[in-house]
Amino acid sequence: MNEKIADPTCSLHNGTECMDVYKCPYFSSLLQESPKNKLQIITELRRKQCGFVNRSPAVCCTKKDKVSTERTEHLIYNRNLDLLPIDTCGQHFFDYRITHGQVATLNELPWMALIIYNTEKGLDFLCGGTLISEIYVLTAAHCILDSISGVRLGEYDLLSVKDCDEPLHYCAPPVQDFHIDKIVMHQGFKNTKNNHDIALIRLSNPANISVENVQPICLPLERSELQGKLFTIAGWGTSENGIF
Repeated sequence: MNEKIADPTCSLHNGTECMDVYKCPYFSSLLQESPKNKLQIITELRRKQCGFVNRSPAVCCTKKDKVSTERTEHLIYNRNLDLLPIDTCGQHFFDYRITHGQVATLNELPWMALIIYNTEKGLDFLCGGTLISEIYVLTAAHCILDSISGVRLGEYDLLSVKDCDEPLHYCAPPVQDFHIDKIVMHQGFKNTKNNHDIALIRLSNPANISVENVQPICLPLERSELQGKLFTIAGWGTSENGIF
């Protein structure tokens, strides 16, 4: 019987032909390699399923000359995937979020990091970043200055020595400060442009991510996870009550 069928739901984005999942080079190699995060394989199969062929699931398949390009867009194939805490990332300890410029709750954004710099007035926080694993912080390349000194995790209120929620009679664990072991900037970054404005900071030692105020964020493993989504920007700045 014919191993591929025509299906109008298959497009250039999802694949050009609907065929047996085991006949599609992309999914065939995906199933054979059995990468770490099997949940991503199931999600991808369901997203591209277009029916059945000879009792086997049929998927929207990309032509062979585009398979390698499609594979590079999925982090599940990246050799460094084991560095990301996929099963424990993205956890926070409150059921609600405050956005639109309002003050965040204590421990609401435990992946936020502060970059420390040596200035004429002493140590200061001039940039922010995001904890993506116990050892790596993601930041902007323009934040990598000669005066960079370290990274702080678990900070909430810059004006408070100890971060507490008085109504709940709760205080967050102490902040964690780190020296920098290594910095990797995107090779295409130039100070005169905003393109490739991204860098990685490797901490001098692993962060303690077993506490409520220090947790890594989850990174998207494929581009489709970002489509049609709304995002929240967070940082330390000026609120209605002053500097935080």
